[in-house]
Amino acid sequence: MSRGLIMSAGFIGLGMMGDPMACNLLKAGHALSVFDIRPEAVEQCRALGATGVGSVPELVHCDPVFIMVNTAGQLNDVLFGESGLIGAMGKGQPQTIVVMSTISPNEIRSSLQQVLTIVKSSLGVTDKLKARLNNPPNGSDSTS
Repeated sequence: MSRGLIMSAGFIGLGMMGDPMACNLLKAGHALSVFDIRPEAVEQCRALGATGVGSVPELVHCDPVFIMVNTAGQLNDVLFGESGLIGAMGKGQPQTIVVMSTISPNEIRSSLQQVLTIVKSSLGVTDKLKARLNNPPNGSDSTS
């Protein structure tokens, strides 16, 4: 089934947009661990072969981790909350976090700046990553 590199990915947020994306990763043959605050959403993905987890920190072994939540507040909870992804990461642990939430570039940038502040010393954040914070992939300007 797979046509290339197999990921061992994590997916947070299995709503109207996240569920079809997660399903497509599964159909492509990728290993996928999923989390959602709604157990029934996790069960639907389990039926297609995903591994369901009960908390965000259980996804630290995944790379990448896709996040598809509705609001900046939810994103901050997923990243920085008591059971957030950033706090669960180990020193030097490689982790790619892909935020696909439909929130403003400024809110994304703010969250990324917080990540940069938290992990800068332990993960050796490079100037290249800092430059990415100032240039959103969709080309939106900083006033959006």
